Amino acid sequence: MKFLTQLSDTASATLLRFPFVLLSAVVATAAAIYATTVDRAINGVYAEPNFLIIKAGLLAGLGISLLLSLALMAERRIIAIKSWQAQLIGVLILSVYFFALPSSSGYFSMYWVIQLTMVALASHLLVSFAPFLGKMNLNGFWHYNEHFFIIILTTLLYSYVLYGGLVLAMVSLKFLFKIDIAWQNFWCLFWLLQGVFNTWFFLSKIPADIGDFNTQDSYPKGLKVFSQYVLLPLVIIYLFILYAYGFKIIATWSLPVGWVSYMVLGFSVAGMLSFLLLYPFKNSSENGWIQQFNRWFYVIIVPLVGLLFVAVGYRIRAYGVTENRYFVVLLAIWLLGIALYFIFFKRDNISVIPISLCVVALLSSFGFWGASSVSAASQKNRLIRLFSDNQINIISDSVSVINPNLKRKTAAEITSILDFFASRNELRKLHDVFEISPQKDSLFFTLSEREKETKLLERVRVPYTYWRNPSYDENDTLPVSNEYVYTFTLNQSPIEIIETSGYDFIMPYWTCQLVPPEGVLQSFIFRGKKLSTKLCDNKLSFSLDGKKAELDMQTFYNSQLKPTQEQSSAMPAENMTAIISHPDLEIKILFKQIIIQFLDRKSEVGKVQYAEFQLLLKEKK
Repeated sequence: MKFLTQLSDTASATLLRFPFVLLSAVVATAAAIYATTVDRAINGVYAEPNFLIIKAGLLAGLGISLLLSLALMAERRIIAIKSWQAQLIGVLILSVYFFALPSSSGYFSMYWVIQLTMVALASHLLVSFAPFLGKMNLNGFWHYNEHFFIIILTTLLYSYVLYGGLVLAMVSLKFLFKIDIAWQNFWCLFWLLQGVFNTWFFLSKIPADIGDFNTQDSYPKGLKVFSQYVLLPLVIIYLFILYAYGFKIIATWSLPVGWVSYMVLGFSVAGMLSFLLLYPFKNSSENGWIQQFNRWFYVIIVPLVGLLFVAVGYRIRAYGVTENRYFVVLLAIWLLGIALYFIFFKRDNISVIPISLCVVALLSSFGFWGASSVSAASQKNRLIRLFSDNQINIISDSVSVINPNLKRKTAAEITSILDFFASRNELRKLHDVFEISPQKDSLFFTLSEREKETKLLERVRVPYTYWRNPSYDENDTLPVSNEYVYTFTLNQSPIEIIETSGYDFIMPYWTCQLVPPEGVLQSFIFRGKKLSTKLCDNKLSFSLDGKKAELDMQTFYNSQLKPTQEQSSAMPAENMTAIISHPDLEIKILFKQIIIQFLDRKSEVGKVQYAEFQLLLKEKK
């Protein structure tokens, strides 16, 4: 009873201290449970979860760290209001942000995903220094973050062990007592532990007076051992590899590969983490090597940042800016700034690291200088430049022939740029380039993003061309015959629930692409055996345990697909379905999209270039 009384008192005290932080955790957990368990079939038709609930959950999750930061700032009198008032102000800020976000999932593009991610990162970093703004004490700052680091690891350990134990108990009830426990209940338990228990336990371990950390002088030896014998050896290994690679580049006078950027960033993160963890030991006489490490680490990192700039700069010059490259460049600039700060100012103000990174993350989330805006502008300018360099003009009527003298590489680059915008639901940003207007092209605005992409390619007489393949010469000119490409897409307005009766297994959407001369072989494990598929010679083939079955795509086209004057057609589900028999399986193929190339409009013989489909499988007895 004493334990339960103590537990109840601690939980109550935490609730009174951080009421709105815990409310945010509860709302975020409820939204996660809703998204996991909501019935997505209404009258047999697929329905999206209520986006307002999902949006509220996302902002509530963001609010946990934001409201905690404000509460700690108020407790330290950095802001002259009470803790609950500071948390309430945070709730009001989140409420305004709620209405600033899109009102439906259809408008929730990559721009908003990146913005929320960066704001969430900034708010988490804010927790690391918020109680010390204007009252910086480096000893207190280090011990405060060391305490948070320990309780985060402890909280995760407790919650995952508890989850594992409860899951085993539920499974035991399910199989021993034949109690029907739906799979959604396991997710509900996961979200409750991670959202509510985790947060509550973590908050209960935060000391009432953060200022006590300023006078703390105990240092956990475990962190020193971890840094000295785990992190530092990794840093040294990365250091030798990266410098050896740098010397190789100089010797061979070649350009660095793109992924070396991530190695440099990994090395920098590991080294910086070692620097932070070893900070309290740098002045002790028996740890002189730590002071030397701190002194030389940032000098060593400067040439590697230069290597990073060269690697990502080459990719940007060739293919423009994307969000990934934007953040690599941004981190490179930040790393260089941090390195120069510690080299020339010779100060050990470690708070500069999280504070500066918080500012960088926040600034990159919005504005014309943000990741999404810069990436979109770069890809749009690259498209305009490709049009100009290759004399590609916009046409308003449907023309079947391919743009004359169009190189395969150019067609692939134009396709990839449109893929970039279509995947982000942002093709609207190219309307001016393709001369799309609501008055002349009203039907265009009713299409899906992928259908819009097809229409835009038609306007410049560029066939949908997959990215470079070793079997192609990228400088080949695409044939200027009357070749014509039809795209057949499953009509998904509204999306119908898939009928699975008579089948045992369903496989998610797969993409199978024709790459001459042999096709692409794709495989997955089915019942311990490898089920493979490939698209070659106009046949979609399946192989299981050495036995094969094929669908003749020409026969399928002749019997079920009827092209129109348009290059893209939305087809009903029955026209996009095929059934084939394998010696061991009954296979039902549900096509989502098929792209077929013909010699001309009148040709009845086509060559399948691309197929995206889903499988239903039934084992034969």
